[in-house]
Amino acid sequence: MIFYMATRYEGENGEIDLQMLDSIPTDNATDDPVFAKLCTMIAWNLADPVDAFEANRNNVIYSYQGNRNPFIDNPNYATLIWGDQCAGFLPIELADFQVYTQRNAIQLKWFVSSSEKVDYYELQRSTDAKEWRVIGREEALNNNTLTTYSHEDTSPLGGANYYRIKIIDEDGSYEYSDIRMANYAQEAAGLSIYPNPSTGKFTLRLEVAQNMAGTIAVYNVLGQEVYSESFTTESRFLQKDLDLTHLVKGPHALKVTLNDHRQTNFSTSLFIH
Repeated sequence: MIFYMATRYEGENGEIDLQMLDSIPTDNATDDPVFAKLCTMIAWNLADPVDAFEANRNNVIYSYQGNRNPFIDNPNYATLIWGDQCAGFLPIELADFQVYTQRNAIQLKWFVSSSEKVDYYELQRSTDAKEWRVIGREEALNNNTLTTYSHEDTSPLGGANYYRIKIIDEDGSYEYSDIRMANYAQEAAGLSIYPNPSTGKFTLRLEVAQNMAGTIAVYNVLGQEVYSESFTTESRFLQKDLDLTHLVKGPHALKVTLNDHRQTNFSTSLFIH
């Protein structure tokens, strides 16, 4: 909730600008509201991932209020926004590991707080989370700062794809990350937006009926509509390039509404950095 409030109150329209810091200096003279222990909260966020109860509560709140907590929908946003301020604090080496579907691939992204003793990262995939095969390798950068790594699986299998990272140290010892899953067939047939996060330029893709009309809308963390456009499809696939570089950096919600008899909605989150 504090992560949400820090992005909710940005000093706009006469409101306060809430800032998160790791510590408040003894000579702090600012009148702006601040909240300390940032790095402790980042560590808690990584150690205590969002569970089904919290996700359902977020959905219920959205049904009443019309706005969502983006840090429940995408817990890695906290690391993306503030992680570089806490590189020396994070007590675990592999700070975060995420997988998400793109148009013709599955993207793997992981954040590492320290890799001084790591030799390389081996990417593995499975269809049953039991039998694994190697799909790639990334060399460790051997530094003590928060580092982002990524790898693209350009040949995902239809259905469930399970991923894990084998972390191999210089002395030959190793450990495994937690397992992540992406359902390629299901997500590819639904709404996808890529790259995500991005600097503000996204590509949206959605399978729809031919000659279908609808609208694309983007909302900020206050639930306010900050972008909208209409469309009409000429085929079974809607594909639109969105230029959102004029919007403020941070999390946003995107909704596609079809003008069918049910006013079908598709929603997802996006992040501008």
